Amino acid sequence: MYKWRNLEMLMTSRANTQEGVLQQMKEAKWKKVWSILYRDSNRSISRLEFFECKDGGTGTLEKSRSKQENKKIIRMSDCIRVTEAADVDGCPKECKAFLVETTEKTFVFAVEMVEVDDWMQKLCEIAFP
Repeated sequence: MYKWRNLEMLMTSRANTQEGVLQQMKEAKWKKVWSILYRDSNRSISRLEFFECKDGGTGTLEKSRSKQENKKIIRMSDCIRVTEAADVDGCPKECKAFLVETTEKTFVFAVEMVEVDDWMQKLCEIAFP
């Protein structure tokens, strides 16, 4: 059983296209969230999964996954728009904010300035093929 679990984790890791720590604006506060962007496959839909980093975003993926609570999922097929956000109050230093707008909700994220274009490009590639 251990070998199958490792194979499943390996296949899952190859399917994702972007992962790392983003910051999410929630209830007027910024919280670090571990984020994994997946392409669609014959076994799953394209989606952005994210959950709060209990260790402040300094730990490993395995450590963060073991502590994930209240995982959120944005179905990329529900996306309407991905765009930079202007004038977001309290945006973390050295970060740039962007919006992921879906049919039901608008999510505000921030990431280091050097990573924002890469995240937005990957999100758009998957949401709007």
